[in-house]
Amino acid sequence: MAPTLPASGLRESIGQAPLVPVALAFTAGIVADRFLSVPLAASVPLAAMLLFAWWRLQAEPARLISVVLSASALLLAGMAYHQWLRETIADDDVRLAAAREGRIVRLRGTVQTKPEVAAATPTTALRAVPRKPVMRFVLSATAIDHGSGWRTVSGAVQVTVATEKHAWFDVGDRIEATGTLSLPDGAANPGSFDYAEFLLEQGIGATLFVKEASGAVVVLAESDPWSPSRWLTALRGQWLGLLRSYLPEEQFGVAAALLLGERTSLDDETWEKYLHTGVIHVLAISGQHLVVVAGLLWLLGRVAGWPRRATAIAVCGLVFVYALLTGARPATMRAAWMVLALTGGMALRRPVAPANTFALAWLLIALVGPFDIFNVGCQLSFVAVAVLMWVVPYFTKEKEKSPEEQEAEAVAELMNDMRSAAALGVCLLGRRVRQLYVATFLVWLAVTPLVAARFHVISPIALVIGPPVVALSSVALLCGLVMLVTAPLVGSAALLCAQPLAWSLQRCSSIVDWSLGLPGAYLYVPDLPPWWCWTFY
Repeated sequence: MAPTLPASGLRESIGQAPLVPVALAFTAGIVADRFLSVPLAASVPLAAMLLFAWWRLQAEPARLISVVLSASALLLAGMAYHQWLRETIADDDVRLAAAREGRIVRLRGTVQTKPEVAAATPTTALRAVPRKPVMRFVLSATAIDHGSGWRTVSGAVQVTVATEKHAWFDVGDRIEATGTLSLPDGAANPGSFDYAEFLLEQGIGATLFVKEASGAVVVLAESDPWSPSRWLTALRGQWLGLLRSYLPEEQFGVAAALLLGERTSLDDETWEKYLHTGVIHVLAISGQHLVVVAGLLWLLGRVAGWPRRATAIAVCGLVFVYALLTGARPATMRAAWMVLALTGGMALRRPVAPANTFALAWLLIALVGPFDIFNVGCQLSFVAVAVLMWVVPYFTKEKEKSPEEQEAEAVAELMNDMRSAAALGVCLLGRRVRQLYVATFLVWLAVTPLVAARFHVISPIALVIGPPVVALSSVALLCGLVMLVTAPLVGSAALLCAQPLAWSLQRCSSIVDWSLGLPGAYLYVPDLPPWWCWTFY
């Protein structure tokens, strides 16, 4: 008999989490403004009025009115916050100097993101024109010259340089680039990818295309050597170099994506293989990676004899450094914020409510970047974690036993005492494997509609290969991190870790390649209207 989901447990959990209604109301406001675009002149005064009314009525017996007022005020606050970040443009914003057809300019600014080189892509059955290698990064513009002298500007620009060379500048450097400044293109057809919308949600309003030429990009000043971002960039570059030196070339791209979130070294064919088989999450830095890292750090701290509180603080700090090192993407930061709440509770010796932690992570992501909650990776991460926290336990926990079943269990325990340790280990392993496959099925069932809506693919084969690929990628992650940390200190230890790392990555690739040849491994689905996905959830 299939277990049922007792609603009381979930209601009890949410009832003890005051951040849940706050997150729901604030998110509703962000979503409403995305589709309605309510002006700040309307949302801000109304939110202030409702907050004042709530403050005056919160001590009154009319509790329901107080709740409605506070929820409405939070909803309007979410609308105003989203509108402010999305639509507010400074008088000197660089996009005001851009044109749809493009114009030649000289642009000065500070490099905001790490320059990444996207390799060339040959022609395929779906790509008639080959893609040339380019380098991309985001520039925080400070001055522009388009023929009438330099003037001050502000705003972010997506810069594309037609080169296959590695960057000769870094994050924080001040540079001058000469190229074509344009407004990004919108969707070519209804339902197609809207590049302008994609950039706008990252706060980027213009693009600059720079041809490869002498003096096209000039470094004016290097960044502060004490800048944390420069340290992280230098460490990331050092670790990428170690991966390249310790691993075969065919495994370097997968290892760079798995350990550091570096996707530019991964060819499109490998990425599509993992996407079609439904195990792409092992290559995208997410909660799985941070849980493995946090578990390793916690174990090392306890083995070293550190106090529980000191270990919790150290785990929190190092997990955040790793999240920033790997790009601080929404799915990564979701796990980082939840680790912060958990370790903070340990350090302060306070209980941590799972629903409150979940809502806190969502709220912080919405505050740092409200556009990120529409990112499919962020949504998949939260849906998967919600299923693991509140659905999987009801399907894997032991049900209440009758007196006859308890008697049979007592006899079975007596028999177990007479069995060998190996046999008991096999039984325990079988139970864990069963629980892992149950969890895999439930998570797959929950995320498949969202994956189908975004990537137009359904991957039944993920139900088969998901657990072994996750296990192998976790081994690779642990070995890879130990290798990267010990390489500068003990080269022989790093070399020992490189062997199981390479073996794990090779086994993952073999499983993925094998599964692609199976009938019905994955299915393509057409572009469907958004309402069906909303209806499912």
